[in-house]
Amino acid sequence: MDDLLDFAVSLGEGTVEARAEDITTESIILENGILRSVESHVRIGIGVRVLLGGRTGYACTTRLSRERVRDSVERAARQASNGFNGSAPISVDERDPVKGRTEQCIDEATTEDRISLVTRAYESAVEHGKDASSVEASHNHTYGRRYFRSSDGSDVVWDFLTNSLFTGVTSRGSNGLAEGYDSHGGSFDISRFVGDISPEKIGERAAMHASEILMAKACPAGRFRALIDPRLAGVLAHEAFGHMCECDSVIAGESVLKGRIGERLGAEAATIIDDGSGAIAMPYDDEGTPAKRVVMLDRGVLSGYLHSRRTAHEMGTDATGNARAVSYKHEPICRMRNTYFAPGDMSENEAVRELDNGICAIGTIGGESGSDGTFLFKTMYGYMVKNGEILYPLKGAALMGNILEFFKGVEGATKKVRMEAGSCGKNGQFPLLVGMGGPHLLINDVTFGGE
Repeated sequence: MDDLLDFAVSLGEGTVEARAEDITTESIILENGILRSVESHVRIGIGVRVLLGGRTGYACTTRLSRERVRDSVERAARQASNGFNGSAPISVDERDPVKGRTEQCIDEATTEDRISLVTRAYESAVEHGKDASSVEASHNHTYGRRYFRSSDGSDVVWDFLTNSLFTGVTSRGSNGLAEGYDSHGGSFDISRFVGDISPEKIGERAAMHASEILMAKACPAGRFRALIDPRLAGVLAHEAFGHMCECDSVIAGESVLKGRIGERLGAEAATIIDDGSGAIAMPYDDEGTPAKRVVMLDRGVLSGYLHSRRTAHEMGTDATGNARAVSYKHEPICRMRNTYFAPGDMSENEAVRELDNGICAIGTIGGESGSDGTFLFKTMYGYMVKNGEILYPLKGAALMGNILEFFKGVEGATKKVRMEAGSCGKNGQFPLLVGMGGPHLLINDVTFGGE
């Protein structure tokens, strides 16, 4: 692969950037006692971007030969010379060559080890799901190497590794069906699935959540104080706010945050960060830029956008390492990495007591957000809290509003941040692995839709 990348960047006029991947994804699914699948898929190929005369072109190949690589460079160069794709990213003269090699930990677990992991989660869900009608457990393991090489002298290689474990339970009762799930994943080997994120705990929580939803009362509609869990906090940070900070959207006028750097948007307890470390380890982006920590919202004040080299050049600032692509088949665009609310100083028990009277909102099973900051997310379930004590579970709760108003009501956060791996789609590129999370957030005034 190194020889082919060196060959690619030695060809053509202008600047040539070559990206390559050699990534394997293995998946295991155990459903209702049957091992449904044990699969492995390999993604390998080279993508080439040519910067020529203020334009760019992009082409890729799955054939790892000099002939195919040369053909890709020539196709990308023709696109650039024909004005195929807008203004060029930051020029070679303005970029110092980036060199680096980062090795990720190697996961040496066997397929049998992974099947055992899934089986333990499944058996725990069956044990605790007394009214379960269907149980599924699955594991995904992705690993490999990514490369970036450029004729400006940049040379970056990094290893990639993720593991994720999921358990879903469908329970049946007099009120019908209820679904519960739990999962955890990130850039670590399977030896990390211990303690609170062990397969047994993940399976147990999925079964207990389904049972609680069966007994839950319908969530009342109205405005309540709320305590939202890390998973829901992460989705709000990513979907309702983070996309508005991606600077290609800002430049295009598709974000209400355009021109508002330095403006106070929320309370001091609200801080949102995007970083290359967290659930998913990303030391470099797909333009070879080292990952920088970006505080997008700093104690309620809008303080940073997320940049590729192109958007940084247009805005007269530095790239942040947020140019990402789903695979070598796509040209990098502005994307998030690990996006999360920063921690506070409360314990979880203190947060429930501070909530006093309101709703604890747990997880999310879907929703939508707009470029103006509006959002609607349906929670997995919740709890009604009175006088600082949890009374009973709730179902059918949906948070709605505008994220900029939401920020104004943030009163505090817990000390512990929980991050998880997820996926994101944008401009036809899906699924891109991302991390999201946060602490538990205490919010003064949240609109809930329910009965």
